[in-house]
Amino acid sequence: GYEMENKSLIKSIGGDVWKLIQTHIVMLIFGVMVYLPVGVETESRRILTLVFSILTVIFYYYLIDLYMWDVGARDAVSARGAGTKPNIFKGFIAGLFAAIPDMVLGIAFFIINHYREYSDGLSAANGVFALITQTWEGMFMGIKMSLIGKSGGAWFYLVTPIIAAALAGFSYFCGTKEFTVIPRPKKAKE
Repeated sequence: GYEMENKSLIKSIGGDVWKLIQTHIVMLIFGVMVYLPVGVETESRRILTLVFSILTVIFYYYLIDLYMWDVGARDAVSARGAGTKPNIFKGFIAGLFAAIPDMVLGIAFFIINHYREYSDGLSAANGVFALITQTWEGMFMGIKMSLIGKSGGAWFYLVTPIIAAALAGFSYFCGTKEFTVIPRPKKAKE
């Protein structure tokens, strides 16, 4: 019963998780491309980077919302046809699975960053994990560098995956109810 439901849920979210990870990869590349040419060396560059990065993150969240809302709407139609209800936690679970690389990197970076001053090895590992984590979270890089700076703020990378997973869950739920605040692109009639 319950174990079979969990296995079928995990099996059913595989494509959604992969799509969310693909979206993340595309947006990390875009975020790094936006951040690197501008930088934060002067106050005006810092402000410009912050604005561009906020717009990049909004676009990232918009792409998550578009996809997960559609998945929720499709699942609601399928569930109605079968006389059941969609699992309202499916979107959040898919978001959490997609955020596993973010969480692993964030936790490792947070721990290593905290203990970096205890040895040269941990200090070197901190530099490596800082580079990997900040690149993986490239869409947030400009915000982090503008507001927190280069050193510190390892906690920042513990928060970002939870926000994305929560948004995926909320968007999925809204899709199951066919409720939207964000305008949806119209599909062409065939």
